[in-house]
Amino acid sequence: MSAALEILLGGPSYHGGAHLVDGPLQQMQKWLRCHRISYNARQDRREVTPSERSQVMTVLAEQYAGFASVTDTPAFYYAEELCELYPDAAVIVTTRDVDAWWASKLEVNGLMRDWLWLKKLMLWPIPGSVRYWPTFGRLMLGGAYGEHLGSPRREVYERHITYLKRVVPARRLYFFELEQGWAPLCAILGKDVPDVPFPRLNEREAFRATMWRKLRLGMLCWAILLSAGAVGARLACMLL
Repeated sequence: MSAALEILLGGPSYHGGAHLVDGPLQQMQKWLRCHRISYNARQDRREVTPSERSQVMTVLAEQYAGFASVTDTPAFYYAEELCELYPDAAVIVTTRDVDAWWASKLEVNGLMRDWLWLKKLMLWPIPGSVRYWPTFGRLMLGGAYGEHLGSPRREVYERHITYLKRVVPARRLYFFELEQGWAPLCAILGKDVPDVPFPRLNEREAFRATMWRKLRLGMLCWAILLSAGAVGARLACMLL
């Protein structure tokens, strides 16, 4: 979807998964501050204050400045706020077979949650934002978004659709099946059908490859750190 929007809109698309994993640390730190507002409010059993919501809106404007479109996490978390921030923007919901989506989601969830303590340890020495990904997910699902979605399971798909219908004005809400290709998407955006094939990317495979690439990088960083520590300890013993 991000690739298709970049072609149609002639500008960059903020795809959360890609930008958060490989983006700068400062970007991730802003998202953590933003998520923590909703997280703290839910833990305290209270509503987000007007001042806190203003802070969220400021972060959203800063993070998405210069992008022609946004997809994936955490855009879906802030649908209501983004509708207010960009009053002329269309909200396009990509739909698919629920069973196929859940099978994909289960694998992604497993890659994120299985052996989480070990993954946190392995990702810790990597510079940049990826080592804070588990914290990002915990704050997001522990805030207001997690409250209306509930526990991760198959029904989350329909619950999210219900949420979007509640917070997005009907005149701006569109549903689109990726398998339909260019025609319906171009009709929504008022664009001519481009003379290139519709992008076909497998996000589950991309996420799997990215996760293992980061874990291998983490192991390499640990090997370097431990080797440096061993050399330092040996030199210290020789000087004593």
